[in-house]
Amino acid sequence: VENVKLNKESSITLIAGVSGSMSGSSIRDMKKILLDFINHLPETFELNILAFDDNYNKLFNSPSKLTKINRNKALKFVENLQAGGGTHMLGPVYDALVDSYSYNLDNQIILFTDGAVGYETEMMALVHQYIGNKKLHIVGIGSAPNSYLMKGLSKAGRGTFLYVDGNNFIEKSNDLLYKINRPII
Repeated sequence: VENVKLNKESSITLIAGVSGSMSGSSIRDMKKILLDFINHLPETFELNILAFDDNYNKLFNSPSKLTKINRNKALKFVENLQAGGGTHMLGPVYDALVDSYSYNLDNQIILFTDGAVGYETEMMALVHQYIGNKKLHIVGIGSAPNSYLMKGLSKAGRGTFLYVDGNNFIEKSNDLLYKINRPII
């Protein structure tokens, strides 16, 4: 996680997998982590959240400053996440990669997923083609993630890969998000 570094002003897009296999403790743990992370982001940051299963929803059209109102919207968005459906992440990852970010900001994308995908080649090509100045971090959840793909995506995205399961999810995710949230000197 040493390569994670943010300036005073950064843009963070959280992509949360909420497929049916995330039911139970996985989605509860992910929601706890995201709520805590959002509560600790400085107001100078921009944030967006995309949640996906068979479809995906966006909190904002593009990352928005974390004003008090926007922070409350983000917290409510996370609190309302529910597990259901399949794991179709190509759309939200593409959306996050091509979103119109300010080039003056550090742009970080964090993908939380518990599912393997059948379109590995397309995912890798997508990240290679559109990563630009952004960094893509992957948090693989549970026993289903395709570790080969997730490591490859994080490498192509110049980010980090973290694998967590029910026993270490909160500790490891907090560590990653803490490091992303704070600049390294």
